[in-house]
Amino acid sequence: MAAFADLPMRVNNARAIAGIGRVMIGSFGVNFVTERKASQSSGGGFRARFTQSNVNVQTNLTGLTPEDYVAAADAAYAAAIEALGARGIEVADNTALLASLRNRLAPQPNGASDQFSEGGGSSVEMIRYGPTPFGGFYPLDGWVTTGGGFSGLGNMGALRAGLTATEHLRGEARATDTAIIGLLLTVNPVRMTADQNTDWRVPDVFGNGGLVRNTSISTETGLSSNPYKTWLDVYPKSGRPGQVSVQREIGVRGGIGTLVDSTSAGSRALQGLGNVLSNPLLGGSGRNSSTTNYTLNADSPSYIAGVGALGYDVMSAFAGPLT
Repeated sequence: MAAFADLPMRVNNARAIAGIGRVMIGSFGVNFVTERKASQSSGGGFRARFTQSNVNVQTNLTGLTPEDYVAAADAAYAAAIEALGARGIEVADNTALLASLRNRLAPQPNGASDQFSEGGGSSVEMIRYGPTPFGGFYPLDGWVTTGGGFSGLGNMGALRAGLTATEHLRGEARATDTAIIGLLLTVNPVRMTADQNTDWRVPDVFGNGGLVRNTSISTETGLSSNPYKTWLDVYPKSGRPGQVSVQREIGVRGGIGTLVDSTSAGSRALQGLGNVLSNPLLGGSGRNSSTTNYTLNADSPSYIAGVGALGYDVMSAFAGPLT
């Protein structure tokens, strides 16, 4: 179990959700990230307009079946219930609650795709799943991507479902006199860390050089929660709803598969040619670009176990403000 004392927690409506000792789980959604892109640029440095660089890294997850994703969602759900119990929070049976929710609307189908931007040229593509007891993915308000583009337009049905489910669960919390929670967990298959450093280069004949900024992106396996799309919605017995989130990744250690560099030879050749042509001596801009593609071939049992461990740690962290 991870240590959470130093996590930068964000709690909305903290007073209303504090001191909750009994809950029902009304929704539980897992976004499995299947593609993650990171981009980092350095703008050169002092007298270094010809030493700018752009680094791009993309990782794709392979080797998992729909049945694997359902099993992973089930593992996270069971672990989250265990984590709540360890925090002293009773998890009430939600069979009748889920039946009433199904009578109100059908779940969204498992395997639907979604995407969002992490900013700075970084983005995520993912697929949505819910645990077996839910029969699919029940989004709540804010769980799916909004806005223009194909992703936002394709999510209109899920957006409407999220509003309906949220209204229903808020009403059921009041009717049953029991707080209802919903967890959205977005699982990153890799951690990408951008780094910038500086060094001094002797100015060339054109006077370019001096203090130069360098950019790199490191990639390592190990599941983590994506803070942009991971949070706990809380509907108390009375009053306004609350939400708990954390402003950085919660990660679990351990290998979940094999990470291989899958950048094609053709892509490398084009990058090399582009960098040669950008040489200032040939009239180019001097900007260097580097693009690396990785493929993470997941080991199914390790991945499922890792998602379960991550579900435990995330729920344990989010349960803190409730106790």
